Amino acid sequence: MVSISNSYCNAETSSLDSQAVISFAKLELASISHVAHISPAKLRAYGHSGIPGNEEADRQANIAREANGSTTIERPYTSASNRARRISEGRSAAKAQWEADKCSKHFGYRLKGKVGSKRPIPMASAKSLATRFYQLKCGHAPTGAYLKRFGHREDDKCWWCRGTVAQTREHLLHHCSRWKHQQRELWKEVGKATGWKAGRCRRAQVSELFSMEICDKAVMDFLAATDVGKFPPG
Repeated sequence: MVSISNSYCNAETSSLDSQAVISFAKLELASISHVAHISPAKLRAYGHSGIPGNEEADRQANIAREANGSTTIERPYTSASNRARRISEGRSAAKAQWEADKCSKHFGYRLKGKVGSKRPIPMASAKSLATRFYQLKCGHAPTGAYLKRFGHREDDKCWWCRGTVAQTREHLLHHCSRWKHQQRELWKEVGKATGWKAGRCRRAQVSELFSMEICDKAVMDFLAATDVGKFPPG
C-alpha cells in the first residue's frame, strides 16, 4: 500500500481553508494513483492528524480502553430514572445505618452479646406473630398501660382477667389468670432452655426474657397459644 507524502500527513490543516485542504488532497491522490497505477480507494489518509478535537477524542478512547479493560466512563447522569435510583440507594443506606446505630446502643433492640443480629425464629414465623413478638420486646405492644399512656383508654386495667391490676408485660407473662396454663408452659420451656430453677423463672424480668435468643421458641409458642399482644376485643 502506498502512503501519502509526509508533507500532506503533517500539514497544519487547522490553519488552512477547508476548500484548499480538499483541493490539495485531490491533487495528491491523483498524482499518486497515476504513478503507482492503483485505485485511490486503497490509499490510507491520516487527514485528522494534528486537529485538537480529534487528538482529544483519541486520548479519551485510549483511556477508556486501558481502564481495566472496560470502556465505561463514569459521568454525572441527571436523568429522572438515575436520580430515582440514587435516592432509593441513599434511603437504603440510611436505613441500614439507623438499624446499626440503634442495635449498638439500645439493649432492647438487640440480642444479648450480639450487636445488630436478627432473631431467626421470629423472622421465620408468620408476620402477625412476629409483629407481636417485637412489639412486646421493645415495649410498644397494645397493653393496657401503653394504651392509657397515649390516651387510647381511660384506665390501664387488664381486660383479659378483668382485675384491678395494670396490664403490663410482666402481668401478661407472669400473673394474668386468663393465661395461667400457657404461662406455666412458657416458664417450663424457658427453664429447660436456660437451666433456671422454678424460683429463678418467677423472678425473671420480661426484658431479660426477650433479650435471650434461646428463649424465642418458648415465647413464640406462648404468643401463638394466647392473644397476648393483641388489641382488646370489640
